[in-house]
Amino acid sequence: MGAPAYNPDMTAHDGHLQDNCSYFAHVKSHLYQYVAMFRLVKELAESEKARQEFWAGFMDSAVGRFIQADTLNSYAKMARDNASDYADRAQNGSFEDWVNQKGHDWFGYSLPWAQDGSAKAYNERMSREEATRAQKLQDAADINYDLAKGKLKEFFVSLWNEIKRRWTQCGALYAIATTATDAAFFVGELALGAGLTAGAIKLLKSIKFMTHLAGVGRAVTAAASETVTVTKDTMVTVTAVMGAPGSAMRRIVRSYKAGDLEAEVEELQAHSGVLREDGQSPLREEQAPQRRTATAIGDLAEAQARDRLNSQGFTDIRALKNNSEHGIDLVGRNPQTGAVKVVEVKANSASLNDLQEMGGPHYTDTQIDRAMSGDGHWKSMPDGMGDTAEELSDWMDAAPSKQYEIWKYDVADDGTATYRGKADWDWKPGEKPKRLTYRDETGRARRPAVSTPPSTGPPARNQ
Repeated sequence: MGAPAYNPDMTAHDGHLQDNCSYFAHVKSHLYQYVAMFRLVKELAESEKARQEFWAGFMDSAVGRFIQADTLNSYAKMARDNASDYADRAQNGSFEDWVNQKGHDWFGYSLPWAQDGSAKAYNERMSREEATRAQKLQDAADINYDLAKGKLKEFFVSLWNEIKRRWTQCGALYAIATTATDAAFFVGELALGAGLTAGAIKLLKSIKFMTHLAGVGRAVTAAASETVTVTKDTMVTVTAVMGAPGSAMRRIVRSYKAGDLEAEVEELQAHSGVLREDGQSPLREEQAPQRRTATAIGDLAEAQARDRLNSQGFTDIRALKNNSEHGIDLVGRNPQTGAVKVVEVKANSASLNDLQEMGGPHYTDTQIDRAMSGDGHWKSMPDGMGDTAEELSDWMDAAPSKQYEIWKYDVADDGTATYRGKADWDWKPGEKPKRLTYRDETGRARRPAVSTPPSTGPPARNQ
C-alpha cells in the first residue's frame, strides 16, 4: 500500500486513492473541471432537449454532409429530379424524344418506348418508377439519420453510466482519466452493435469535451500542470464539441460556479476507493455479484413476454432480429383468426428509440422491409431470418386485425421478471403521446413499482 507521498491523487478530507485506482497526479482545482464535465455528460444522457441542442444544425457541418451522402440523401434527390424530368417530358415532350423518333423513322433504331406504345406513356412510367426509387432511398437515409441520433443518446447514456461506476469505485480522477482513455472503445462497441455507417462512427469519434477554469483551457483528456486558486465564485465552463477540426463544428456550452459544484465534489468523493479508517478494505463493487448486461436483462423479459403472448392465443410467435440483436422483439399470430399482435418489450428503465417513437406500424413495416431487402445493418442476420421476414410480411398483409403494444417488465438482480403493464403503440409518425400510460389487463393504470431495479446499459436496445 503506497503512502500519500507516492500517490498524490487529491480527494476530499485528506483521503487518498488505492494504488490500483491511481492514474496520474492532479491538483484539486482540476477536480472542479471534471465535475463540470460530468454534469454535462449527465445532462446529455438524460435530457432530450440538451441532445437536440447539441444535434441542431449538425447536418450543415462537414461531418453532417458526409453522413448525408453516406445515407443516400443525394441519391434520393437525383431520383426525385429524374422523376420530375420524366414528368415534364410526358407533358411537354423533349428534344431527346424527338431525336429518338427521327432515329427510328430514318434508320430503324429501336425506340425506348417500344413496349409502352408512345413516348408519353414511357415517360409517365419512368416518372413513377423514379419517384418510387426516390422514396425508398429517402426512407433509407431517414432511417440512418434516426439511427445516428439514437446512437448519440446511447453514447452519452453509456458514458455517464460508466463514469458513475468508476467514480463510485475509485474516485473522480480515476474515473475521468480511464473513461477518457476508454472512450474509443465505447464508440467501437456502439458501432458494432448498431450497424452504424462510417459517417456515424466518424461523428461519435469526433466528440470531445473541453474545460475552462480561470483562464486555463484544455481538453479533459490532456494532463495539465497549471494550478489556480478556486473560490466559490470561480466560473467553471465545459464545452462538448462534435465535428472534425476545420469543419463547422457543433458545440454545447455549460457554465457553473465552483461553489455550486463543491457539495457534489465532497459528496461523491465519499466512495469505496478512498482510504480513510480501514486501509485494507477491498472495493465493495468487486465483492458484489456482476450485474447483468442490457441484452441479458432484455432476454429475460422477452422470455416472460413470449409466454404471456402465447397464453393470449397468439401461439404462432416470431422474433425478427439481425446479428446485433436489433429488430422486432415479438410478433404473435392467432392461427384460428389470423389476428396479429406486435410487442415491443421494455425492461426496467429502457425507453423507445427514435425509430420506435414513430409508432408500432411504421417501425414494424420498416424493419420487415429492411430485413427482406438486406439494407443497412440487416446485411448481417442469422440464417433463415430473411424467410422469417417474408413470413411476417404475409402475416401482416393477411391479418384481419393488428395490435401494437409496449410491454413493461422489471427485472431484478436475481433474474426475476415482473410484468408491469402494457401501453398502446399504435400511432403514426409524429403522433406519439407525450407520456405513455401502462395499464393492466383490466385497463387500469399501473402504479410504479416501489423499488424499480436500475437498467443496465443504454436505455434503447432495439434499433
